[in-house]
Amino acid sequence: MKTPRFAKTTTCCNVDWASVRAAGTQFAFIKATEGTGYINPYFTADSFKAQQAGVTPGSYHYARPGYGNARAEADYYAATLATGPQPSLPPVLDLEESGGLDPVSLQNW
Repeated sequence: MKTPRFAKTTTCCNVDWASVRAAGTQFAFIKATEGTGYINPYFTADSFKAQQAGVTPGSYHYARPGYGNARAEADYYAATLATGPQPSLPPVLDLEESGGLDPVSLQNW
């Protein structure tokens, strides 16, 4: 069984989605938001272009724990998801930093 190929994009422009698909990539996660103050300006266009090229789009939110409210971040991400194509892969939380929170506080965040 061949492992599906995927791509992860951040804030980039001019992705050649046809070439990505031709290389065997079946799905891609595209950064949508970060915290409550950043929307990837290429998110919507890249998501639709990926889908048109035959690459199933997904999205992720880069969390900023310790700098704000988790619910506000989730709402911000959800509002941005509404601008992308459907169907898409389930939303993903990118949690790479603790924001200075201890493990229990981070889980509660």
